[in-house]
Amino acid sequence: MQIQCIYNSPLETCKAVLGLYKSPKEKKRLFAIQYNRFLSQSSTWWLSPVGVNPAYKYGKLGFVPCGDGEIRICLYVEKGLGRESQAPKTQIMDSMWFWHTFLDEMETDRFSSAMNSIQSEAGTPPSRIECPSVLNHLRQIGESHE
Repeated sequence: MQIQCIYNSPLETCKAVLGLYKSPKEKKRLFAIQYNRFLSQSSTWWLSPVGVNPAYKYGKLGFVPCGDGEIRICLYVEKGLGRESQAPKTQIMDSMWFWHTFLDEMETDRFSSAMNSIQSEAGTPPSRIECPSVLNHLRQIGESHE
């Protein structure tokens, strides 16, 4: 089954999904953030829990142009760099990064259930990491850089 997107750009798709978002009691918001401010129609766009860019430490929904009019919808989870890095502070991972929660959630039934729900609704399987050895490797990398 081929899914057809009715929107012409990642920006339009991002704004449409943002319009569907209803926060419980309006306490939490999502913000549309663009990757390339000079190419707003063709750039990758994210829905982020914060309105700042970069938002490395937060999980984000991504809307990515893939050529031939295809728009890929992704979950962005960034790992960050270790404390010894000379990179800007916004790129240094600490305990507040979503990366840690993501690794924990990947091992739960909730994550598997969400992936199965996406597959059922979309008619096509989402891309995902299934191999426990990959998860263990990701954890070890994360722990060695904290």
